[in-house]
Amino acid sequence: SKHRPAKYSSNNFFSASNLSLMDANYVKKRRSFSDDFIKYVVKWTTEIFNCDCKDNPYCECGRLNLEKIILNLRIEDNFSIKEIAEYLENELEIMIYKGDITDYLENLIYSFESVLNISKGVPNLDPIYNEEISDIPNIIERIRK
Repeated sequence: SKHRPAKYSSNNFFSASNLSLMDANYVKKRRSFSDDFIKYVVKWTTEIFNCDCKDNPYCECGRLNLEKIILNLRIEDNFSIKEIAEYLENELEIMIYKGDITDYLENLIYSFESVLNISKGVPNLDPIYNEEISDIPNIIERIRK
């Protein structure tokens, strides 16, 4: 039978059992893991679970880093939802359903709109925040494209 590398779906990627595998030393010691799987774990720990938090990989940094990757692919690289899903599967060996990516981006738009609306009611907002907030409509537009 032909060996097919395991893919991990988005609803399981941040489960405790998967997160426990983000310790590359632990994975290398286990003889039951394939070289391909070890390569994926090393890539995930380098690109996603790369913080210095005491609770790594159980902290929120991994989830935030994956969300940043998705957002940057959308607004910086102008990837379609399909292209984002393909990139994550091909480059990181993570299978995320296109509907999950769409839901994430829609929720992000609602969050940005909420921040924008709340900021309108805050008098004397620091100019640094005003500058960042003024870019929100542009970010929302780039997400929607």
